Amino acid sequence: MDHDFESVARRWWSRILLALLCLLTLATSASAECAWVLWEKQENVQWSEGRSAATFWELHAARQSEAECEAVLSRVFNAQVDFWKNLLKNGNGKLSSAPGYYSVSYEKASYGHNFYCLPDTVDPRGPKK
Repeated sequence: MDHDFESVARRWWSRILLALLCLLTLATSASAECAWVLWEKQENVQWSEGRSAATFWELHAARQSEAECEAVLSRVFNAQVDFWKNLLKNGNGKLSSAPGYYSVSYEKASYGHNFYCLPDTVDPRGPKK
């Protein structure tokens, strides 16, 4: 009887150790594969009849490192600011910018754009509903 108990106990301990080893392996590989994601937050406000606002998130790119993500952020940001500079040459709107942020304002509306590089474990839109 003691022999059967020892055999069962050994099997359970080996299963527990195997499960712990698997969990450790998964956790190590998951942290090694962390990516960085470029997000753009768009905030649109209109004043035509009262005030209405809307916020949108757009995922632009994912890169393996924060530095690579920041490089993409710089390219995307500069391309969008250059686009708006050219579009607003006629004076119909106003462009304001700072590192990682720009806004376009008209008489009755404004459009703000913020850029963020975040770890892929962070979703700025919040929890899924």
